[in-house]
Amino acid sequence: GDRDDRGEAEAASKLGVWAWSSVLLGGIGAGLETMSYAARVVRPTAEGIAEAGRVVASGGLCAFPTETVYGLGANALNESAVLKIFEAKRRPLSDPLIVHVKDADDALALIELSGGKSRLAFGALTERFWPGPLTIVAEAKPHLPKCLSAGTSTLGVRCPSHPLARAFLGAAGVPVAAPSANLFGHVSPTSASHVLDDLGDLDICVLDAEEPCCQHGIESTVCGLTESSLVVYRRGAVATRDLDAALAGLGLDLTVLDKRVDVDQPQRAPGQLLTHYAPRLPAFLASLDPAAAPATPRLLGDAVVLDFGRRLAPLRSSALAYRDLAPDADAALAARGLFDALRWAENVPSAARVLIVDLSNDRSDTSILGGVADRVFRAASGNTLALACPAASAAAEVLSPSDV
Repeated sequence: GDRDDRGEAEAASKLGVWAWSSVLLGGIGAGLETMSYAARVVRPTAEGIAEAGRVVASGGLCAFPTETVYGLGANALNESAVLKIFEAKRRPLSDPLIVHVKDADDALALIELSGGKSRLAFGALTERFWPGPLTIVAEAKPHLPKCLSAGTSTLGVRCPSHPLARAFLGAAGVPVAAPSANLFGHVSPTSASHVLDDLGDLDICVLDAEEPCCQHGIESTVCGLTESSLVVYRRGAVATRDLDAALAGLGLDLTVLDKRVDVDQPQRAPGQLLTHYAPRLPAFLASLDPAAAPATPRLLGDAVVLDFGRRLAPLRSSALAYRDLAPDADAALAARGLFDALRWAENVPSAARVLIVDLSNDRSDTSILGGVADRVFRAASGNTLALACPAASAAAEVLSPSDV
């Protein structure tokens, strides 16, 4: 019956966490739509929030909305509960978790700051960006479960701003470890339905916002804080130029890393693998180049094109499906819709591949566009595809916003 099915799923999940580093992403979630959901959805009422908090406080898992993406939460002080996150997501233990707290004081109960300058910087960053989409990595207190930190000595902490996330943290009464609430490597979830698509067959609670809630649309910016520097490990919803401005006068060097680590290598921050945020279809970073081979009907006829600023507009009439994340090149708008668009693309009937606009030259942008470019790059594993305009579209018309 259903109980036997869930037991088999749990056993497979426990095996999957250990073997996941050798598993390719092509089979993620295959057939999930035919399963009945074991996950329990609760409404965003006082009773629902209280129930979600009880689940986490008692050692269970609960997916909850934030201003970035939905997180899969567990009691960060309970090692067995934290390990359930890795099992549920099939996430390697080399990829650390971010711990969500209600305020800066709760964060300081979990991390150590090395000196006066780092404490000043922590104060400046939390005053400016908390509650909000900034994760700060520092030395972890020794009493915390080691699995939070992927075997390193550091821990990332964040204070979310979404009202439901804050109410949920209050109801739980504990710091909550939470990566994105999806299968490892797949596109991050920005709605409860996305969570159920990936994890609906598991015995978890899902706190449903019942309305669009992830206003930033991409994950938090993750930065490591030391006495002499601030290192951006992952670009995200807080722009690097805003970090720089917040630290003005403190004498800290700001460095942005562009790492592509191996899945077996313990990491100080999440989001650094080459393949991440990936749709279930093969994905490529597409650009238009007059010197390249023409885009053929065979290539485009079963391709879904995701554009930004109309850069790939000449492909629209030949593609199976087309969506522009932001026709007017509004980076914040593109961030807000990126993950939903990637999940839409992988579900377009008869689609064989996804062509995502190549934003490689924008990865160093100091606005939120840098975070969007990073997500797009990893969604396609850095694979590029240069195309000339299809012959029928060589004299491409300029599309109005109503056309896209």
